Amino acid sequence: MAKVMDFWAEYAACVRNAGVPDVQIQWFQRWVEKFSRHLRGVPLRERSVADVTGFLDDLKADERIAPWQIEQAREALRILYRDVFGLNAKTMATERGETYRDSVAQPRQLEAAHGALLEDLRTAIRVKHYSPRTEEAYLGWAKRFIAFHDLRSPSDLDASDINEFLSYLATKRNVSSSTQNQALNAVVFLYTAVLKRDPGDFSDFTHAKMGKRSPDPLSREQATALIDALEMPYKLMAVLMYGAGLRVSECLSLQVHDVGFDEGTLHVHGKGAKDRIVMLPPESVPLLHEGLKAMRTLFEEDQLHNPALQWYDYFVFASPELRVDPRTRRISRGHMNRNGVQVVLADAARKARITAHVTPHCLRHSFASHLLEDGAHIQTIQELLGHARLSTTAIYAHPMNRPGAKPIDPLAQARARMKGISEEEDGGA
Repeated sequence: MAKVMDFWAEYAACVRNAGVPDVQIQWFQRWVEKFSRHLRGVPLRERSVADVTGFLDDLKADERIAPWQIEQAREALRILYRDVFGLNAKTMATERGETYRDSVAQPRQLEAAHGALLEDLRTAIRVKHYSPRTEEAYLGWAKRFIAFHDLRSPSDLDASDINEFLSYLATKRNVSSSTQNQALNAVVFLYTAVLKRDPGDFSDFTHAKMGKRSPDPLSREQATALIDALEMPYKLMAVLMYGAGLRVSECLSLQVHDVGFDEGTLHVHGKGAKDRIVMLPPESVPLLHEGLKAMRTLFEEDQLHNPALQWYDYFVFASPELRVDPRTRRISRGHMNRNGVQVVLADAARKARITAHVTPHCLRHSFASHLLEDGAHIQTIQELLGHARLSTTAIYAHPMNRPGAKPIDPLAQARARMKGISEEEDGGA
C-alpha cells in the first residue's frame, strides 16, 4: 500500500511540474487508472506503444468521450512514461522491437498516391450525411489500411488483405471490439461506396475481445440535483438529455422547427441520418421559451448580415461565436460545442456533491434505466433511444422490466417523488 501511495504522489508531482492545475490532477490520475485496467495483468512499466495507441483508439471509438478528453488522456500517459518512468515512444519501441505496419509513416507519399481516392471517400461520407467525427474516423482508417499494405491501392487488394488488416488490429494492436468494428465499417464503406465493388468474404478474421460495457446511470436524486445545479442554457440541455434520452450531439443539433410545442414532441436527427420523434419533457417547455428568446436576439443580428437566414432553421443552442465551417469553409454561427457541455456538467456535479463520473451520456443512460424501472417495455425504450438493434438497448434490462406499461417522463416522476418525501418530512415535524 505504501508503494502505491508513493507512486501516486510521484505521479501527481510530475503532473503538477508539467503545468497542470491542481484541480485537474485527479482527472489525469483517473486516465492512468483506466489505462491500467485496459490490459489487466501487465504492469504499467511493461506496456508497449501499441498498448497506448490501442487504448487511445478505444477512446476515440467511444462516442461518450469528447476529443479534449482524449487529448487529456494522451497527455496523462505521456507524463507517466516520460516523467515517471523516464521512457519515450522511441525508447519503448526499441526496447520491445515493435513495428507498426498501420502507422502512416509517409503521409506525403500516401497523399500524393491516393489523394484523389481519399477525396472521393470524403465526398461519399458527406453525401450520406455522416457526422464530422465519422468522417474523420473513416478517413483515418482508410489511411491506416493503405499504410498497412505498403501504400498499395485498395483497388489492388482483396478480401484476404482486409482479413489480414483486421486480424492485425486484434492480435498486435490489441484494439477493442468496437474499435475493430469501426475499422471494418470504414474499409467496407471504402469498397462499396467509393470503389463500387464487393470487398469479398473476409469473415474469418480474428475478432477482438468483446469488452464488457454496462450503463452508468445516475440515481433519480442525483439527476435532479445535477439539473438544479446548472444554469441556462446547460440546464435545458440536461433536461432534454435526461427527460427525452437525447445524445449530446442530438441535443446540440436541434433546430427551432424540431420543437413541437403543440404536439409535445421533439424531432431528433439521430446517428446515421436516422430521425425519430420523442416526447418533449414538460419541464423543458418554459426553459425552451426562455432559451429561444435569447437565441432570437442572436438570430436578428445574424439576419442583418444574411437576409436569407430563416428563424425555423436556427439552432436552439446556437454558438455565441461565429466559426468557419470545416466542410464548406464558410463563416457561420453553428451550434455550441459539445466539449463545453462536458466541462459544465462536471463542474455542476462537483457543486452538487455527486461523486460519480458525470458525462452527458450518463443522462441518456439514466433516462433508459429509470423508464425501465417505471415499467416501460424495452422495445419502447429502443424506439425512444433510436437504437437500431434491440441488443443495444438490452444492457438496461433487469428484473424490474414490466412489459406493457406506458412510459412516463422520468424527470417529472423524480420531481414528484422528491416532493412527496419533502411533504412527509414537513408533516412529521
